[in-house]
Amino acid sequence: LSYLGMLYFSGFAIGSPFIPRLADIYGRKKSFYTCLFIQLLSTICIIVIPAGPPGDEAKYFYLVIINFFIQGLCASGRPSIGYVYFCEFAP
Repeated sequence: LSYLGMLYFSGFAIGSPFIPRLADIYGRKKSFYTCLFIQLLSTICIIVIPAGPPGDEAKYFYLVIINFFIQGLCASGRPSIGYVYFCEFAP
């Protein structure tokens, strides 16, 4: 369980310098919704991935690991892009 948390936060740390810069280049709204959509797909994949037959759990565990890392990458865009996007509309 701690391994999955480590992958989530390492994805968050790796994505933090790059995702906001991409939002400045390609637009905040498009980048924000792209991060949300990819994170939604990754969450659905984690929920849908079966445990697999006995003795074959390792193959499915790698898919869970990859999806947790992808969630961390996309989660780094939500607070940074969302804050700046909100400040543009707040008086």
